[in-house]
Amino acid sequence: MQEYAEGQLKRIEDAIYKLDRFPERFRLYKKEPWRSLGVRVLFVDNYIALYVIVDAKEQVTIIRVMFLGRDVETILASYFNDSP
Repeated sequence: MQEYAEGQLKRIEDAIYKLDRFPERFRLYKKEPWRSLGVRVLFVDNYIALYVIVDAKEQVTIIRVMFLGRDVETILASYFNDSP
């Protein structure tokens, strides 16, 4: 089980590190207000990484990585102090 978890973590990390090259290639989150806030989605197996591009600093900020079975909108609302 630990080997599987380590492998999954490695796949997620590798995908996130690749965001340094053209992070705009992944789509914006489909619903408002998060779409207008620039939240993007990166899918890795059964996980989702939510991130925003910070142009001024030329960096990507990872908001959250979570299992796709979670309530993504409720979790996003908690980060942005907004309700879906």
